[in-house]
Amino acid sequence: MSHRPRCLVPNVSRLALRCRLIAVALALVVPSCGSDANDAAAPATLTLVSLTPADGAEDVSVGAVITATFDEPLDPGTVDETSFVVEDPAERPVSGTVTVSATEVSFRADEPLDFVTEYTVSITRAIASPAGERLPFLHVAHFTTERDTAGAPPAPTRLSATLVDGVVQLSWMPAPRAQSYHVYWSTEPDFTLAQATLLRRVSRTETAFQPTRAVSYYFAVTAVNPSWESSPSAVTNVDVPGDNGVWNVELVDSEGVVGTHSAIVANPDGSVTIAYRDESKAMLEMVTNASGAWVAEEIDSMSDVDTSLARAVAGTLHVLYVDGLARIRHGENSSGDWTLSTIDDRVEAADVSLDVRPDGTAVAAYGTGVEPGPIYVATEEGDTWSIVSAPFRGLVSLALVLDREPGFGLRTFVPAYDPGYFSLAEIGYNGAWIQTGLGSASPAAGSEVAVAVDSQGDTQSIAHDAQGLIYYVSRSSTSRTIAHHNDASVALSIAIGPEDIPHMLYYLDVGLHYATIVDGALVSERIDGPGAGGDNAIAVGPDGLVHVSYFDANVGGLKYAIRR
Repeated sequence: MSHRPRCLVPNVSRLALRCRLIAVALALVVPSCGSDANDAAAPATLTLVSLTPADGAEDVSVGAVITATFDEPLDPGTVDETSFVVEDPAERPVSGTVTVSATEVSFRADEPLDFVTEYTVSITRAIASPAGERLPFLHVAHFTTERDTAGAPPAPTRLSATLVDGVVQLSWMPAPRAQSYHVYWSTEPDFTLAQATLLRRVSRTETAFQPTRAVSYYFAVTAVNPSWESSPSAVTNVDVPGDNGVWNVELVDSEGVVGTHSAIVANPDGSVTIAYRDESKAMLEMVTNASGAWVAEEIDSMSDVDTSLARAVAGTLHVLYVDGLARIRHGENSSGDWTLSTIDDRVEAADVSLDVRPDGTAVAAYGTGVEPGPIYVATEEGDTWSIVSAPFRGLVSLALVLDREPGFGLRTFVPAYDPGYFSLAEIGYNGAWIQTGLGSASPAAGSEVAVAVDSQGDTQSIAHDAQGLIYYVSRSSTSRTIAHHNDASVALSIAIGPEDIPHMLYYLDVGLHYATIVDGALVSERIDGPGAGGDNAIAVGPDGLVHVSYFDANVGGLKYAIRR
């Protein structure tokens, strides 16, 4: 079951309100020029006698009138929506009417309050008596509203499950008083909700499920509001026939439009971790199946393009990305919490790549990706980053990999611009910049490339050139044509497995494909169909299992595939 921490976005009107309250407070405590604070005795203070609901009150009616009583009559001109404020959990002022009657102030909301919600009441020092008496300090109180007395919403009806191109499409009728729905599945026909697996929480009345076995799957849906969860719907089922090949494919997340710019690492325990962008919320998220179920968390509430993910030998996760302010950002997670920092805020990058040295030092590479432009390499040095700019110009794609064996030093691999000719090139920095050609199949080769380094320190690459060829190239062997694709925009990934075998991804208009070379023979397989895989990443675990993350435009979601 995934858990997504709630993201709170600062409210502009709330900030403006705070500024006005601070200004009022300053005006109340700062004497005017030329006055002497000792010339007059301190004014008498106003006392708050009671507040209803009281601070900490629970089960408060959603139609309750909030009332404050003072020990002196009040000046009505000092009481308004900025001096007597009621706010919801997101710090948004609740719309309502404030009235004054002698010593009493009342607030009545324009609409009923939300059920099971904590509200905050702030009474400021701007409130005064006709004689100028004021509260000695700001009063803040909290109360929680009641559960919905109407009870749980009814169970959803007409739940249907249909298998379409290997994916179960679920839909049902909306239930009155429901704000969201919980979708459950099981492979047992007579299951209870406690025995079932929660697929996901959705706000709409449809979702999708990716089966991984040739069995019968059973589904039920409940309706949910802040107070209650309904009884389950009638159970429906779908039979998944036969074996779906060597790839098990799973829809990980489809809440909104999610799964672009994904990066994946294989964990030592056989699980995986995936970082990806939630387009609906402009947020960078991470998901892992280490517990046996997919668990998601937010990394940063602001992300833009491209993501790179790496795991240090000691287990620390590192992520590199471009945020919504076009800054190059780095995140590190060694104890369950993310520590975020800005590497560079001067370069408007569109392509980033990250790797980690055996000693745990993170190294980042990035470039503009708009046209041949500068390439930068940043090395982590404690709490700062050492940034060097390569005297070469790079294309859209960029890949950085660090040799795993001692003595090779740092090498950065990018498709670089050679005057009059485009070619795959290796750019290295070990105190001085060097450039070594990797070879090319044709002019303009390397317009898209993914690069990895094997245990011998040799480079292995998958590239796409201007002639439409997708090919494999390495230092130790001649290039191999994998496919022909006329689209100038393809998505390529590569990872090196045991025995230095390359594992590659490439996207064609007919879907996401996998390729490998074993004993000199090219093996190619299709993982998913049209519209799936235009944004992908690949990792190989120590056990040799191949893991893939990718975006499926058909469902707007993140998918995960493992090769059995």
